[in-house]
Amino acid sequence: MCIRDSGKTLGIVGLGSIGRQVVKRARAFEMRIVAHDPYVTAKIAHDLGVEMLDLAALYGVSDYITLHVAATPETLGKMCIRDRHPGDDRWHPGDCWSDATVQLRYC
Repeated sequence: MCIRDSGKTLGIVGLGSIGRQVVKRARAFEMRIVAHDPYVTAKIAHDLGVEMLDLAALYGVSDYITLHVAATPETLGKMCIRDRHPGDDRWHPGDCWSDATVQLRYC
């Protein structure tokens, strides 16, 4: 991340101890922070200063997405994302990432 990230939206999936540390660091870049975690209460989200969204909405508004969830039966098949569509600057749920340098294999 760099100074150009100011005003961008960071989507965080999983607000456990690592996800919460990412929130703190993203604040330094003046980013909007959205998150998805079914176990986080509204009070915790408010205290962290994050907007809670469902996964589809998070994919739709995020410029960057960071995943901090364990590969469990509950998360398998839900964490796959693919590269952005041509001419589209948002992420979409779908097939696993096709970029050979990055292999997101939660599916």
